Amino acid sequence: MGGVGNGEMWRQPYTQTASMNTNMMTDFRGQRTNNPDLNETCCAYNLAKLTKDLNCFDPDDARYMDYYERVMYNQLVGSVHPEEYGVCYQYAVGLNATKPFGSPTPQETCCGGTGAENHVKYQEATYFANENTLYVGLYLPTEARWGDVSIKQECEWPAEHSRLTFSGGDFALKLRVPYWAVSGFDVRLNGKSIAKKYQPCSYVEIPQRQWSADDVVEVIMPFCKHIFYAPDKMDQALVDGKTQPYASQWVGTLMYGPMVMTSPDIHTWEEASVSLSPALDELTETGKAPYTLAIDGKQFLPDYYVTREHTTHYLRLNIPSGSAKKAASGNLDLTVLKEKLQMARERKATDWAPHGFKRLQEKIAEAEELIAKTQDKNNRTLVQEDIDYMASSLNVAIISMRPGNLAEPEDLTELTALIEQVRQNGASTPQKREALNYARMVVRYVNDGSGTKDMITKAIEGLKK
Repeated sequence: MGGVGNGEMWRQPYTQTASMNTNMMTDFRGQRTNNPDLNETCCAYNLAKLTKDLNCFDPDDARYMDYYERVMYNQLVGSVHPEEYGVCYQYAVGLNATKPFGSPTPQETCCGGTGAENHVKYQEATYFANENTLYVGLYLPTEARWGDVSIKQECEWPAEHSRLTFSGGDFALKLRVPYWAVSGFDVRLNGKSIAKKYQPCSYVEIPQRQWSADDVVEVIMPFCKHIFYAPDKMDQALVDGKTQPYASQWVGTLMYGPMVMTSPDIHTWEEASVSLSPALDELTETGKAPYTLAIDGKQFLPDYYVTREHTTHYLRLNIPSGSAKKAASGNLDLTVLKEKLQMARERKATDWAPHGFKRLQEKIAEAEELIAKTQDKNNRTLVQEDIDYMASSLNVAIISMRPGNLAEPEDLTELTALIEQVRQNGASTPQKREALNYARMVVRYVNDGSGTKDMITKAIEGLKK
């Protein structure tokens, strides 16, 4: 997706799958369940701005604009409702998620402001230049001026073909070859290909020349199917508010060119388990308005296209990759578990919210007990999967902790009960309706990771008046 974070915080590196699958919330009825919404849109917005600035220092590194394209095509464009004003504060990423459109004013969340500002900034990252070279970083329908040179780019969006013309000028032209463009990519100057082959995730150069208004540069870039893998395997997930173990497996999202594809036909992790060949031949293209892929009766649409549907982005993938080596019997690797245990022991109660700290202490005790069992030579029941699952569980306890100044979903019990009571009795006055709306906003803030206990207290007092 290109997004980042959970609960307005950086989590431990390489734990995105665990963070997504174990994110918890308390609903308005006081029930604790999994929360599939994470990755604040303002973070994606600011990462796009940072990427644009970093690209100015090293415009030949195509990784910058590859990332910018990915976050733009998916979370940024996908975060605005196409038919009515609505933007996403946190984004729908997890299993069977629906985009939480809202933020009607900048006063509700910061994304109410930047969520609208996003979409007038893409052209700022389309072109970059130095004294004698023009870089084309994005393929968007745009018009621009570079000194005395007028630039016009004509294409549809999403773009598999783009046409560039210039009013004149004497300069070199560099065009980005996207990382996903592994088949059929071509650049043509006045109808002739400029190279026999192209390196994905790079720039191809037309050397410095005198341009005329009659020159035409065409970029042909057929979308290619590929998998974008998460950095960590999935071995557990919250289901109906309870942690459920799963066989350890890599997860990833289907990509079509720069687009994340998401399915409205997948509602459980069992349905999200998919077997594919390395060439992804089982995936068939079934439409272009919008682009649509299908496998085993499941349809996949571009994430930016879906609005109110419940969809799933990440799949448990079974893709053959050669023979795996089996560890020797009894040779248990405790390295990762001990690293996580050391990290957990370093956390102090004074720095962290109490419920998360309590869960951490429980997992520390379980990990220490498991490690003690490995020292017992008579215990032959443990396997490596037991060690890995314990390391994963300890890691989940670490990444789900919140700083001590923030409230936790467990702190919402009294407030959610009051909300339900007021809802059933009816909010009969403007003051009561205002208090109810504020209380619901506080619940969302706490679940998303930015609410504080004083906000909960204020909401409770408002409902009791």
